Amino acid sequence: VTQVQQGWTGSNHFTAKQCADATDCYPTLVKVQGVDLIVEPGVHSFTITSQFAKDEFHVALEGPELSPTFIEAHGNGTYTASYCVELPGFYKLYVRILQINGEVSLRKNTYQSPYCLCT
Repeated sequence: VTQVQQGWTGSNHFTAKQCADATDCYPTLVKVQGVDLIVEPGVHSFTITSQFAKDEFHVALEGPELSPTFIEAHGNGTYTASYCVELPGFYKLYVRILQINGEVSLRKNTYQSPYCLCT
């Protein structure tokens, strides 16, 4: 049993499996904040907030150039994702949940993913 972040309308304790099965848990409770929809060339970052400290995410950028993306876990349900854009054009930024708490495979996009970015 795992303690979850404040704000979930269900029980205060639930497992990763229960969260995967609950329609009001994931991807609903995964928040993506700070995505720059209009970006200048350079490094950009944004925050992912989830309910478990060991969630696994995949971030990908699709557009005129292949750009690496990085995710840093802070061990408390927050993650910082970053990417670098050098070429102008239209990009799509995908944020996908791969695993809940390192236990349950989910493989769902977060809400609003993909984000449309332009430079």
